[in-house]
Amino acid sequence: KSINDLILGRYYDLVDKRAEEEKYEKKRLEEIGRQDALMAARLSKSEINGPVMRARTVLAKRKKKREAGTLAKTGFNKEMVLSTELSDILGISRTSRPQVVKQLWIYIKDNELQNPDDKRQIMCDEKLQKLFKKSMCNFCLEIFVIFSY
Repeated sequence: KSINDLILGRYYDLVDKRAEEEKYEKKRLEEIGRQDALMAARLSKSEINGPVMRARTVLAKRKKKREAGTLAKTGFNKEMVLSTELSDILGISRTSRPQVVKQLWIYIKDNELQNPDDKRQIMCDEKLQKLFKKSMCNFCLEIFVIFSY
């Protein structure tokens, strides 16, 4: 009889333990459901009012200051060897593309080669005729010819 009492006692303990685990599991699932509902409410509120973002600390990057007069090191600003026709006009043998255009405009304005009626047109003198192979040209359209030299 004592063995039966021990077995029954153990059985009832296991049943009680299983019931407690089920209660705990049920409470845990209810808590998860409640947290999901809160998260859904927060998300729907953020969709209405815009995204909710946490403020982030921004670290300012220090930029290196470039010395005055120095240009960015790009292929556009790279010094190139000029052709003889172009170096005869500009008086220099090496310079960058932007400087070529600036020097050509200086040459054109110093020699008054712009057409007074249409300032876009250039009346070529002997040196410019060697370069552009025309007596009058539209400088903006002919600029690509210069860079082939």
